Amino acid sequence: MLDLGFIREHREEIRQALKTRAPRFDFEGFLRLEAERRRLLQELEALRAEKNKANDKITQLLKEKKDPRETISSMKAIAQKIDVLDKEAGEADEKLKSLLLLLPNLPHSSVKTGSDPSQNTEVRRWGEP
Repeated sequence: MLDLGFIREHREEIRQALKTRAPRFDFEGFLRLEAERRRLLQELEALRAEKNKANDKITQLLKEKKDPRETISSMKAIAQKIDVLDKEAGEADEKLKSLLLLLPNLPHSSVKTGSDPSQNTEVRRWGEP
């Protein structure tokens, strides 16, 4: 299985290899899903940091014997957003993992390819297909 970091760094190389190795694989859709997943994770981390700040503010307000209700309500709203984004990020992650399993390894540069899999040259075979 290819690493997501490798895929991000070598998009063009993978795109070219998929033309011969797996022409039906929706690589652009895969890249969009991966970008969406990263966006969700970044937004999730920002909301978690905001929630932590609100928690610290509540603690400070209680020490100063001030009313923390407004901060508590905003923290609850943030927690609800976190729950929604966490679910969306989990779903995107599962879809991405299933697509990663379908993404074939890259052929070596010395591999000669035919116009379809039946015309490819078999160098050696290992194990039972």
